[in-house]
Amino acid sequence: YSSMKNKLINEEISERNMQLENVNNYFLNNFMSEMENFVIAWAKDSRIVNYEKPDGVEKLVRKVPDNFDLVVKLWQGYEMSNTDIAWIYFASEEDGGIYIEPLDESMPLEYDCRSRDWYKDAISNRDEVVWTEPYIDAGDSGEVIITVAKAVVKDGKIKGVVGADLKLTRFSRIIGNLKFGNDGTLMLVDDKGYIFAHPNHDMLSMNLANQNWANKIYRDKEENFIIEVNGIKSMISYLNVNNVNWKLIGISPINFETELLVIRNELIQVAILASIFIVFLGSLLSIEITLPLNIIMETIGKISDGDIDARCFIKSNDEFEIMGNELNNMLDKLKETLIEKEEYAVKINENYISTVGALANAIEVSDEYTSGHCNRVSKIAKKIAIEMELSDSEIKDLEFASLLHDIGKIGIPTSIITKEGRLTKEEYNIIKTHPEIGYNILHGIEFLLEARIIILQHHERIDGTGYPNGLKGNEISVLAKILSVADAYDAMTSSRYYRKIPLTESEAIQELINCEGTQFDEAIVGYLREIVLKTKNLAC
Repeated sequence: YSSMKNKLINEEISERNMQLENVNNYFLNNFMSEMENFVIAWAKDSRIVNYEKPDGVEKLVRKVPDNFDLVVKLWQGYEMSNTDIAWIYFASEEDGGIYIEPLDESMPLEYDCRSRDWYKDAISNRDEVVWTEPYIDAGDSGEVIITVAKAVVKDGKIKGVVGADLKLTRFSRIIGNLKFGNDGTLMLVDDKGYIFAHPNHDMLSMNLANQNWANKIYRDKEENFIIEVNGIKSMISYLNVNNVNWKLIGISPINFETELLVIRNELIQVAILASIFIVFLGSLLSIEITLPLNIIMETIGKISDGDIDARCFIKSNDEFEIMGNELNNMLDKLKETLIEKEEYAVKINENYISTVGALANAIEVSDEYTSGHCNRVSKIAKKIAIEMELSDSEIKDLEFASLLHDIGKIGIPTSIITKEGRLTKEEYNIIKTHPEIGYNILHGIEFLLEARIIILQHHERIDGTGYPNGLKGNEISVLAKILSVADAYDAMTSSRYYRKIPLTESEAIQELINCEGTQFDEAIVGYLREIVLKTKNLAC
């Protein structure tokens, strides 16, 4: 099962990467190359390079002179065959005017192309074709466009810039017409996380900065990974588009468990059907044949129902007895394999816990007052999670995070941690960095992936005044909320440099209740209160 799952994942990654490469090579690159060749050709065209504005003509913004009419007609023909081109133009270095097709009567008369970012970028990179990030057109059209431009140079001097404005709908149509997996989604995103091409036009110009999966692309630089997107387990793949700071991102929902379940069920169905057929044939021959077959079928049925200890015992001194013995041998080996896997899983889990425990001890080894704090917090948090009926994987992530939640204090000066008096503002700001320090220390440890998020958020508050990111309400992980309550409870009921006499359990619970809805989650405080009422020693 595990081998087949890994194979499916690797095949899925390979297939999605190939699809992204094909989209980039055969659709984006071809279209972008065509547009780049267009502006390069016109930037070198003698009618542009040698063009001079007629004497007496004022700066042009809303019209073009007669001696530019032939160029305009050629542009009109190209526009007719490329309906996604909004405008084609020659921007003049001489006076900042613009020779544009089609004419835009809404252009401001004081418009100066030399002040536009696309113009400056093209001039700064005069030997290259430049692509802009999406922006709103200067006229009244309200179009969100992308400009491809090339500087016009004559005898080493800038004459201006040839450019073409492309509607974002062109890129969205390219993306929308392509299939990505069975029901995946493709999108184009700029280097700041803004979407400018998406099958759903409502998504255009939206920013992905607050999406956890987008952070793995922009911050952690992960190439392919599986994560939940809007509650659905999905594979994220992406590649950087050549020559521009864009990313082509593909999101593809996956459900390998369902595929494997279908395969397993089909095999069981085949085995059952084959066995039924054998029983039918045996019944036609003799009752002596039917009986051992029934025994085999009963055993297979028990195994199908999950009874891995089921065995068949046949004493017929023929092929059926051999078949039964071979089936038993196969089941014995299968059981041994399952036991070995279970023992290996237990060993791996013990190694994980030992690793986490060693890290936790490193936090507390030099501090007599916080010694044992992480272990106590872990036990309290685990009891709350069990009371809330969370899953085994969530409880395990919470247990790891609780043991390591203060690991970031390794990077905080001891003088601040052990200070008995009130911390200064500067000292408090240093203390507030320990969740991020801990998050960074644990980077790259795969089995602590979820625990890192919990550690990063365990000092966030419900009202949004916590740190490091000021998250509030449902923005904070439920597991981080549990850790926050458990951490505060143990801190209040233990001795500290700044408070030698700890609070009683009832005093600590009352403090938590006083901070419900501002610092702590009300429901989680309620679970802890119930646990305290029925438990003699909460940290055991």
